[in-house]
Amino acid sequence: MTATVMPVDANGYALQNDATTHHTVVIDHFDHSVNDGSFFYVCDYTTLGASATADFVVTTPDTTTWAYMTMNIEGANDGVRLEIYEGTTHDGDGSAVTALNSNRNSAATTVLTIQLDPTISNDGTRIYGDQSGQNRRTGTVGRGRALILKQDEDYLFRITSLGAANVVSYCGEWYEHASLD
Repeated sequence: MTATVMPVDANGYALQNDATTHHTVVIDHFDHSVNDGSFFYVCDYTTLGASATADFVVTTPDTTTWAYMTMNIEGANDGVRLEIYEGTTHDGDGSAVTALNSNRNSAATTVLTIQLDPTISNDGTRIYGDQSGQNRRTGTVGRGRALILKQDEDYLFRITSLGAANVVSYCGEWYEHASLD
């Protein structure tokens, strides 16, 4: 007699196999975070003049719940630049930015505080820079891999337009996860 073994998860549910490939069906961590209600975003657009900036200051709490963030920027009429600074000093007089939960059925809110265009007294240390070409029809820059934001820190995400009347789309996305270490 042959015994059949069926693998189960931590809750005792049987793991599923794809009927065609017979591989175990899994979802990646990003999809899990959306389903779990711990994936957030700030995505919008604005029109910026030549060399004009939009400064987003992101403040992380002093907890072990960390944000794993990506950021993408596109200029519809010209190039754009994205710079990220750590250790920013600001006075907190900017406009509050509301992050949305990707799981629209979840009431969970982000642990981050986000402000648009506060007064910056010190940019901090630049930890990332990317720029699309100037005088191009469109320009796209971004950090496609997650940047794990340090707890109890202020970050400046600076978007600079490289052309006049540039319609700039931006999208910051992140999931939040309590560090196990």
